[in-house]
Amino acid sequence: MFLFICCFSTTISESVKTLTLEEVRQQFLDYVNDYRNDRGLEELELRYTHIAQAHASDQAERDQYLAHRGFNQRADQIMDYLKQESELKNKAFGFLSVAENCCYFPICLDPATKAFQQFIASPTHRRNLLKHCEYTAIGIDQGKSGCFYFCQLFF
Repeated sequence: MFLFICCFSTTISESVKTLTLEEVRQQFLDYVNDYRNDRGLEELELRYTHIAQAHASDQAERDQYLAHRGFNQRADQIMDYLKQESELKNKAFGFLSVAENCCYFPICLDPATKAFQQFIASPTHRRNLLKHCEYTAIGIDQGKSGCFYFCQLFF
């Protein structure tokens, strides 16, 4: 797993905290769930994060924003997993919607906050954040240029 270093500091005299990729992912999920809770929606549970992570990592490796390129394959992969799970539990598999938010931005001190702010500032991305769904997958990576790449799936 690719780890990046992210530094936070509010004053010059304070110590610098280094966050792992997992800590940034959790911080971002907390922002999303707080936002949803404030609007009376259920919290999202992380699931199948490897699918979103593969897209974020592909963008970071190329160091190029690819937006939603390959979204149908990611959505199909999620649908296949959920269908297999329902068959194992002898449950009916019904209609499911999959949505995606993607963004990128130059190196910054607080990537979780920056991505969250970009998503709520956009009507389309904000609509996805507020969808009635149970799960989310979050992928985050950083290219050699320092740009951060986020991919979030909702289902």
